[in-house]
Amino acid sequence: MALPVVANLIEASSQRLLASMIADGDVRSVDLKRSIDALVAARDAGKWEDAVGIADELVAWLHVTDAVDEADDGND
Repeated sequence: MALPVVANLIEASSQRLLASMIADGDVRSVDLKRSIDALVAARDAGKWEDAVGIADELVAWLHVTDAVDEADDGND
């Protein structure tokens, strides 16, 4: 039961990040979208271990983007 929760939470956070990146014109959004699509496909196929593996990769996106945002906030 924990695997679906993890996958769904990370997907939701990643979708918010994707929307923000698209709004900012960030070209990396294409790569993020591919990862989100892979997570959704694995989830929809019931391949929860695969979905969580992809979710782990997406956590890195969330972490790196947060670090960049914090660095930008410090320069204001």
